Amino acid sequence: MITGLKLENWKSHSDSEFEFGKGTNVLVGVMGSGKSSVLSAISFALFGTFPSHRSREVTLDDIIMNRPQKKEEAKVKLEFEIEGQEFEIERVIARGKGTKEASIRKGGELLDTGPSRVTELVEKYLKVDYNLFSRAVYAEQDGLDNFLEIRKGERMKKIDDLLQIDRFEECRSNVTTLTNRMEERIKSKKKTVEEMEEQEDFSKIEELEEEIGEIKEEMEELEEKLERLDEEYQERKEEIEELREGLDEIKKLENRKSTIKGSISSLEDDIESLKDEAEFSEEEVDEKLEKKEKELKELENEKEVIKEDLDGLEDKQKDRKIRIKEIQKKIQKIKGVEGKCPVCDKELDGDHKKELLEERREKVSKLAGEKEKLESRIEEKESKLKEINENKEDLKEEKRSLERKKESLDKLEEKKEDLKEKKEKLQNISEELEERQEKFDREKIEEKQERVNEISGERERIKERAENKKEIMEERKGEKEKLEERKERFEKYKEEIKSSEGLIEDLKKFKSALSSTQEQLRTKFIEAVNSTLTKVWGSLYPYDDFSDLRFTIKEGDYELQFKNKGSWQSVEGIASGGERTSACLALRIAFALVLAPNLRWLVLDEPTHNLDRQAVKDLSELLRTSVSEFVDQVFLITHNETMENAASSHLYKLNRDKHRDEPTEVEEIT
Repeated sequence: MITGLKLENWKSHSDSEFEFGKGTNVLVGVMGSGKSSVLSAISFALFGTFPSHRSREVTLDDIIMNRPQKKEEAKVKLEFEIEGQEFEIERVIARGKGTKEASIRKGGELLDTGPSRVTELVEKYLKVDYNLFSRAVYAEQDGLDNFLEIRKGERMKKIDDLLQIDRFEECRSNVTTLTNRMEERIKSKKKTVEEMEEQEDFSKIEELEEEIGEIKEEMEELEEKLERLDEEYQERKEEIEELREGLDEIKKLENRKSTIKGSISSLEDDIESLKDEAEFSEEEVDEKLEKKEKELKELENEKEVIKEDLDGLEDKQKDRKIRIKEIQKKIQKIKGVEGKCPVCDKELDGDHKKELLEERREKVSKLAGEKEKLESRIEEKESKLKEINENKEDLKEEKRSLERKKESLDKLEEKKEDLKEKKEKLQNISEELEERQEKFDREKIEEKQERVNEISGERERIKERAENKKEIMEERKGEKEKLEERKERFEKYKEEIKSSEGLIEDLKKFKSALSSTQEQLRTKFIEAVNSTLTKVWGSLYPYDDFSDLRFTIKEGDYELQFKNKGSWQSVEGIASGGERTSACLALRIAFALVLAPNLRWLVLDEPTHNLDRQAVKDLSELLRTSVSEFVDQVFLITHNETMENAASSHLYKLNRDKHRDEPTEVEEIT
């Protein structure tokens, strides 16, 4: 049983809340007041969709409130009880994003989150999925309540769709189409097989196989001969390569000898040049460098002392400047003072004021003199510091000159050592070169090269013969493969024809079974509905003229019949408006109980369509007094205020000023 529903920004509902109970719950309101939105919200909370959304007539964005203010999110919260357990579902949709949040709780404890998982758990506990719910429990306006308004010949299609056994008809149609297509293909393949039997000579495959084997043997002999020539060719090439390597070594040694001679000549010139540049010995250069280092260090120390003195003098100079400014401020202050002296707090007359000013001017004069002396001393120190820096740069340049001289002396020794090594290397290369030249024989290279050329020519001739044989063999293989492919296709077609003929027989049996199953399901459904109708009719219709109600098939279509004085007659033509309403309601209840026995809910959306005033009153009375015997909870959506009397549980009136785009107002009537 559904116990509560809360809507936020859902269509015209800004913030609506409902409580529902056992029996008939009624929502009354004019068109556009938001009644049907309540039903779509219940369906969405349970299954994440509702009929107009499933059929893509509306999107989830259409559900979010647009007027009077455009909202970005909508929320639905549903509470229900099943088998004594309390559940709470909450779903949130966001504009442009679909379902943003979804959760389900049982007894206040969170079970799971996510749209799909919540729907799965709802189906588990209700034992009903959306398809069954939308067909058996929740029918939109002008649904099954108008069964008698459906034209004869179309009722079976409607009811079969409700039961989903229309799929059997669709399946039978597909089987027929498939069978026809298969028969056409078999006919085409049989024709192909007959043509192939007349045109193809598959015995030629063996002849081609023998010819290919002979060519293979000839190619193997040529390959063996080619391998032997390749081995000899490789041996001769290696011998020639070895001899040529010896010749290359002689050329390399000659090049190296020439290069070393050039290096020796260059080194001798460099040594003579460095000897001319050297003024001092290495010991003298080191001694002079040490002396310059010492002088630089002394200058650096002197520089640090002068910098310290200079910092002290600058601090004193700043102090004198500050004191002069302070005294000058005091002089200006005294000049402007009248009355008491700011120094001694006595009356300030002209002489005393003059005395004070004279005393401070003397202090300023004295400090200015000290400041000038300090500036003079600072200039002397800065001049001395500049002189030290210049002397330091001169010493650095002299030091760099001495370091360059030392580098020249080091290079001289290195070049002497290098010259010695080069001369030794030249001697070794000359000896090795002479030894190799004595052993080398140029005629052997020419002889071996001549044999290599002969082998190369013979190899090319054998390769050409082998290539010709290969081309012939490939042609024969191609012929054989094509013939084998045609034979394989021939055998495959024969097998497919046989298999397809057997499958067609099976499909015909399957088609017959579908038809039989469809009839059996209709029969079972009718038996279950009629069993329920008998119980329901006795409570809904207390009179004796129509003792029973049944749902049956007549002339290939469904028909609703009354039992009148022992015989069955169609409801149409003999029933009054009230009797028709009772019959349709009984049928609707029977459908709900047969298709969703676990739920025992019924949703009626605008059931008074095409009913006269008396029929509306009769329906109202039935819903208030009798229906609760068979279903636990009924939701009635109506614009007809007479149906307010149908409420045996909660009654809500929904109002909305559409001209001013105001949200729905919900009023519970007690």
